Amino acid sequence: MTHTYEFGPFRLDTMKRLLTRDGEVVPLRPKHYETLLALVERHGEVVSKKDLMDRIWPDLNVEEGNLTINIHAVRRALGQRQDDHSFIVTVPGVGYKFVVEVRRPRDEGEEFAMAGRATTSNPGEVETPSGAGEGEGVVLPLTSEGANGPTGAGGRRLRELTVALTFVAAIASIALVLYIMWAWSQPLSMTLYREIDLDRLTTTGRVRDAAISPDGQYVIYVSEDDGKQSLRFIQIESRSDREIVPPASTRYHSLTFSPDGAYLYYIAQEGNGSPNALYRIPYLGGDAKKLMTDVGWSITLAPDGQRLAFVRDNIGRGESALIIADANGGGERQLALHKMSNFFRLPAWAPDGRSIACAVYSSDADRRGWHVIALSVADGAKKPITQRVWQRVGRIAWLTDSSGLVLPVTEEGAGSFQVWLLPYPSGVARRITNDLSSYRGVSLSKSSPHMMVTVQTEQTSSIQVALQGNANSATPITKGRYDGREGLAWTPDGQIIYAAKNTDGRSDLWIIKPGGGPPKRLTEGPGVKHWPSLSDDGRYIVFESDRSGALDIWRMDRDGGNLTQLTDTRGNLSPDCAPDGMWVVYHSFASGKPRMWKVPIGGGIPVQIADETATDPVISPNGRQVAYLSMDEGHASRSRLAIRPFEGESNEKVFDLSRDIDLIRPIRWAVDGRALTFIGSRDGISNIYSQPIEGGPPRQLTNSKTERIYSISWSRDGRYLAYASGSEVGDVVVVKNRERK
Repeated sequence: MTHTYEFGPFRLDTMKRLLTRDGEVVPLRPKHYETLLALVERHGEVVSKKDLMDRIWPDLNVEEGNLTINIHAVRRALGQRQDDHSFIVTVPGVGYKFVVEVRRPRDEGEEFAMAGRATTSNPGEVETPSGAGEGEGVVLPLTSEGANGPTGAGGRRLRELTVALTFVAAIASIALVLYIMWAWSQPLSMTLYREIDLDRLTTTGRVRDAAISPDGQYVIYVSEDDGKQSLRFIQIESRSDREIVPPASTRYHSLTFSPDGAYLYYIAQEGNGSPNALYRIPYLGGDAKKLMTDVGWSITLAPDGQRLAFVRDNIGRGESALIIADANGGGERQLALHKMSNFFRLPAWAPDGRSIACAVYSSDADRRGWHVIALSVADGAKKPITQRVWQRVGRIAWLTDSSGLVLPVTEEGAGSFQVWLLPYPSGVARRITNDLSSYRGVSLSKSSPHMMVTVQTEQTSSIQVALQGNANSATPITKGRYDGREGLAWTPDGQIIYAAKNTDGRSDLWIIKPGGGPPKRLTEGPGVKHWPSLSDDGRYIVFESDRSGALDIWRMDRDGGNLTQLTDTRGNLSPDCAPDGMWVVYHSFASGKPRMWKVPIGGGIPVQIADETATDPVISPNGRQVAYLSMDEGHASRSRLAIRPFEGESNEKVFDLSRDIDLIRPIRWAVDGRALTFIGSRDGISNIYSQPIEGGPPRQLTNSKTERIYSISWSRDGRYLAYASGSEVGDVVVVKNRERK
């Protein structure tokens, strides 16, 4: 019987249950030791995960992630680095293999055991060891008074060994029980996603949203093609993929499985300005049932599947409410209410059923940005989960043991969403992903908490210049990946200033000649710089930036010098310089509702222009009118194109655009002041349109089939239209704990 194994500098003693390296003990927990022994005993073979789990946890039903943790611990004890294969190799989808040469020496335990082991020639006799004295080399009978008897030296040694082994076994059993209790008591927030691997499920680049089933076996996702969206089903193991809802001019949001996995809930917007409606459909497809309308953009289900929660905004009253309703859409009740200076978003029901996590935007004096709170389902009482504030927050998911939340967020000054883990009820948030991609939403499996699904997105943008706005004459002038996506503007001398994201996710302002050539960087330092606008004399550039902690309006000289902050109430966006060179107009959320304001370009006290709900104001070339996006106060999702006088009181004029055109910022005046140019999306495809001020239908200037248009600007003489266009690709990825190889 072999009691020791040797490999490299290591010795594994099965009698003492010890691992040593060059004579020094290497600490191993009992389960880690058992894992190593199982692999060493079958060195050179592939040992399946099932065989290992059956041996290490007999009669216990544990997650595969526990085996992964054990393998990681053993590799670390052996000094195996992440990028080598010196001891244990992972065989994907099967198990593990111990690949180093193993020796089985004749050690002390082997020699000692021979004193009590029957010979092959006579099972009733035992051979005494060499040097045993008078009986040396003699085969003695096994009697009660002989080698195994109470007075024999061999018997005493065997009894001592039996007692020792019994004691060791008892200690090992106690240690095993304690270790299992410890392992099971560890919250998932302490063990998950320390190191991760990404497994891409789709490769089309057309995915917009995704959700994993509670059993972790399949994913349903939103696919977009030629402006139409469909729902598709993919089996994770086999990668089989099929359609369950055919393409339509519908925008799908917030895919959510019922806790039993039988149904899929989703929010659908069927046309520009249509209220969002909640539907339920069998997960493999079938007839969808409409449950309710006006449900915001995100819903969450209670763990028992009997209730749901969502956010409903009332723009007119400036209120944001968290609503609970029955899962069939009835029985609404208001759980909590905020003024829209602190509005709710993205509710997520905790697995224990007692609380709902929500993202909340605050514009208070001591906090600007998004943070996460928990609300009691019983009485709506609020409790902050973290004091950390983020620039933007994506859809939230709870860990299955309620020990933390996973969510995509954008940090201050960064441009992309990265996934973070937020321990609950308190703890230090830590980043899970860290790359140049952006991640849209997260969804966790109930039965496999180590498995998370998200949509990994990549966005590209470059600047085109078109003569007279004719897209057929467009010429690309930049080669960056993110040029102009967050705004561009012409200078009086015919150059273009634009925002471009850097490799660290932040953005700066650059300037380039319309014929192309090397661009020149104008800004540096912390924060993002977006949506530039120039004074008529070209002396100043104004823009929005969060370098002071939240988005405000800033000004600098044309060469990037003399940086000056113009507003400090925060939540101030979309600046535009008035032609008289005296004012900068913008919209602000400081009052809780989006309103138009103006501030002196040289610095001073901001003044509210009007009390309409409005965003993205822009002054006409003659300085007498202001155009903006007006929101239907009964519908937060419906934007309308409107104009009003820049000074004085007057009713706004609203243009009745086609209902299938979705307005996208920004708006720009034509140089002659007779039309408004805007970006509109029809069936998910964006193009540039011109709306005559005198009325009539808008005229389409571009004919894009696939690309997205992000920003536009006319040259001062009206001859050229510059615009930033590009694409957005997204695919489903599964995020898992990394298995070391």
